[in-house]
Amino acid sequence: LTIGPYSFLPNLSLKEIILPQSLKTISDFAFISCERLSSINLPSKLETIGSFAFAGSFYSSLIMNNAGVPIVLPEGLQFIGDYAFFNSGIQSINIPKSVVYLGINPFAECDDLVEISVPEGHVSFHLTNKTLYDKVRNRMVTYYGQNEVPEKTLRDGTLIIDDRNFSNANIQRLVFNKELMIICDDVLTYNSTIEEVVLPQGLREIGMNFMKSCKQVATVIVPESVTII
Repeated sequence: LTIGPYSFLPNLSLKEIILPQSLKTISDFAFISCERLSSINLPSKLETIGSFAFAGSFYSSLIMNNAGVPIVLPEGLQFIGDYAFFNSGIQSINIPKSVVYLGINPFAECDDLVEISVPEGHVSFHLTNKTLYDKVRNRMVTYYGQNEVPEKTLRDGTLIIDDRNFSNANIQRLVFNKELMIICDDVLTYNSTIEEVVLPQGLREIGMNFMKSCKQVATVIVPESVTII
């Protein structure tokens, strides 16, 4: 059983939905902008959550208790698409052992997000210092410690950093690890607190709008190794 793309778009009154246990796929954009949605069960047979499936949903300011929504992903889930929960009001979420793929920053701009849990010894993903890494692809997936530290350093061995990871982060200094090769789009867009960015020698690609409207940064040294910017 599949819920098709845009099935509930737009629905500004939907608060609760009970899904059938036979459901295996929630398609791209299925529940996008269901702003008042505050309760949903994700069945045990669910295998796929598509891109932007819950983007713009679970808005805490529109929910009675004004608190973020905890989401429990079922064991057996395998695939979470690009921006699946983008700009949503989720408060906490788990990454089951069964998940083998996370798309581009599924939790980008989730300002209410305070906890991601990953089982110890997960084959594909690792969590440290409120930063979720894809161990298989040597990729930084998401950072959710938006108000935690004035300085952030990426984990050694990281090759790629996903879109929109630090746009809302309250940090003054960002140090990219020496192995980093690709910085994707909008990583620091509109960050109002960043003052210093340290780019590594060996970096090859800097995505669009990397530091758009970062008004506190006076100087950035772009390494000679960069070929795309």
